[in-house]
Amino acid sequence: MKKVSILKIGIISIVFVSIGTSQIKSIVPLEANKHIGKIVEVCGTVVTAYHDEEVPNSPTYLNLDEAYPNQIFTIFIPGSARNKFDTPPDSIFLNKEVCVIGLVKEYNNKPEMVVNNPTQIRIVHLND
Repeated sequence: MKKVSILKIGIISIVFVSIGTSQIKSIVPLEANKHIGKIVEVCGTVVTAYHDEEVPNSPTYLNLDEAYPNQIFTIFIPGSARNKFDTPPDSIFLNKEVCVIGLVKEYNNKPEMVVNNPTQIRIVHLND
């Protein structure tokens, strides 16, 4: 299973390098459910951010445009990727407009994207 995840990350990295981020489609969170299984850039405002230390792998969840449990799109950062960020992602991205690039997946009937590298996510606007 772990080999499959590493393979997927490698494939996504190769795709980014070969086609360049300028050719990746940019969408809003409401459109993400139409792009399951595709590599896109999703841009929206992080309205809730939560680091769950109570579960294995201690993931971080960043919900765009609507708060949990009504989130429209979730950025999922596994605990293994959290330490790659200079500042905890639940702190740095909360209340900021961000864009995230990667493979859109479906989890519990909601679109999400797994971020394994800080280069996948960037702040595009500081909201007041």
